[in-house]
Amino acid sequence: METTIDSIDNNLLHNILSRLPALACANAACVSRSWNHIISSLLSNPNLSSVLSLNPSIQGAVNEAVDKVLARPIRPQFVIASIGPSFSLQQAHQLITGKLGSRIPTITLVSQGIFGRNAVSDEFEEVQWKFMENDEARPNVGHEKRGVLLTVGFLPRLKETQAPMIDELVINIREHSSSVSGFASPVAIMLFSR
Repeated sequence: METTIDSIDNNLLHNILSRLPALACANAACVSRSWNHIISSLLSNPNLSSVLSLNPSIQGAVNEAVDKVLARPIRPQFVIASIGPSFSLQQAHQLITGKLGSRIPTITLVSQGIFGRNAVSDEFEEVQWKFMENDEARPNVGHEKRGVLLTVGFLPRLKETQAPMIDELVINIREHSSSVSGFASPVAIMLFSR
């Protein structure tokens, strides 16, 4: 009895294709119409992938984080990158957009701390950086202030949402967060819906 790839059950094929890295998944979509259909359905689901890299090199941290977030099928629609204060904001942004593409909206910010799944150990870690006035004068400070938390997401119908409704929601969130925290506005607001 001869078995071909066409005789594989669609559920099994869906399970296999859902484990491919993003680039391999995109290539597999070109194999046949049935594979393209399965991959299109995989990529149309809401998806959020977030990875923390504590690599002391900015290039290494960005590479680790991007490789890990793209290790599963995802259609990057937006990117949020939080970096340690010892990394260059502009350089980090250029490296990230260079790897993921300049057409994907990317927010890159320096944070006071990050929390996420480590790209190397796969364990959740929290890192808090304290901003001190004399950090430049302390030669051994800096290695502990390096890291990248990269969040890549896809939210279907994000562009179809009514703008006035979102504007009102964002204003309400800002007003509430400033009344609770004492800060003018949050660094970022992420919206999720079903």
